[in-house]
Amino acid sequence: MKRISLSLFALTALSPSLLAGGAAKEALEAHPSLQSHSAKGGIIPAATSTSPEDHLSFRFNLSARSINGIDFQTRSSGFDAAPVFTPADSLGAAGPESGEADRTYTDGFVRPDGATDSRTAFFQTTSSSQEVAPNLLRFTGDGGTTQSLRDSGTNPLTARSSEDGDSVVPTLGFDFHFNIAPRVTQRYGISLSFGSFDGTANPLSAITQTQTLDTFSRTVIDDYDVGGIILPTAPYTGNNTGTGGVTIPNRPFNRETIVGNTPINSVTADFVSNIRQKVGVRFITLGAHTGFDYEINRNTFLTSEIGITSNIIMHRTSQRETFSQVGGGTLETQNTSVDEMDIALGFYLQGGLRYQLTEDVSIEGFGRYDYVDNVSNSVGPNSYDIDLSGFSIGAGIRYAF
Repeated sequence: MKRISLSLFALTALSPSLLAGGAAKEALEAHPSLQSHSAKGGIIPAATSTSPEDHLSFRFNLSARSINGIDFQTRSSGFDAAPVFTPADSLGAAGPESGEADRTYTDGFVRPDGATDSRTAFFQTTSSSQEVAPNLLRFTGDGGTTQSLRDSGTNPLTARSSEDGDSVVPTLGFDFHFNIAPRVTQRYGISLSFGSFDGTANPLSAITQTQTLDTFSRTVIDDYDVGGIILPTAPYTGNNTGTGGVTIPNRPFNRETIVGNTPINSVTADFVSNIRQKVGVRFITLGAHTGFDYEINRNTFLTSEIGITSNIIMHRTSQRETFSQVGGGTLETQNTSVDEMDIALGFYLQGGLRYQLTEDVSIEGFGRYDYVDNVSNSVGPNSYDIDLSGFSIGAGIRYAF
């Protein structure tokens, strides 16, 4: 950029007579800047700073961009496991309710005596209180256990996480420059840039279902109809010969079962969901901008720029969820992969410095902030938001033609 300096000598009002003859010639030779003096004489005007003429330029920039990234919402699918336990009842010492059997109670027993009829003389009582009514003899004893299955059902869980992104962003651009004031150039232009980054959600591993097998004790109360016989005074133990002695029925006519309120044993099976979610993002940004360059000195310029952008965002999400029993094998696996493309609008602000190496070539450094509308997507019960907004720092080269 040519600068025509005005010498202090030119600031002196020189009359034509002072410049006449040899003195004038010597003055002009000593100060070439005065050679533009008009033929009419007078004060020589000061030349103003000039800027490049209107021109086009091509630029290539490379920047490191810190991107706000991806916000994940990860949720288990709610797999439902089939029961792994089968509840069952077990007999205690009191034996079955029906049929001929050895029945042992806490206050005696009733056992077959070898006879083939439905009565037995082989029984034992320990207290007269067992004869609770005429014709009714009562025994109390261990009735074994009973089991029940509790299933919590599916309990889907949700977790949130986020991951920032970083990308190296190459940018190509064209600008048209034109002077608007001394030292100030305005430009309009377009640009194309692209980048990529990946985001991974925090793994979600959680128990989503529990099955519990509870075991409860049972107490039985068996009533025997003795049929009006006179019972021996307790305590009493009959014989097992099958002949003689007092006999009673060898099976109860009524049984009452009392189940305990608190489990005496519990076994659990836990089922867990493990979810892995990853999103890969590729973006292409088309921009239109205007900017201003201010000449600080002969080769250095302060630059500013503002632009609008259209961002083509291509994102691929892949997720894997496995449902398994803790301590056991995998029950179910689900793999999902989805490709999507969205367009999001945005704008950016940029400021920097440019240094002129030659008449045509300059280098520049800059800082930039981009704002881009969020893009959202969901895959099954999971969802995520992509936010490309963020700060950049970069450098580049510009060629004017």
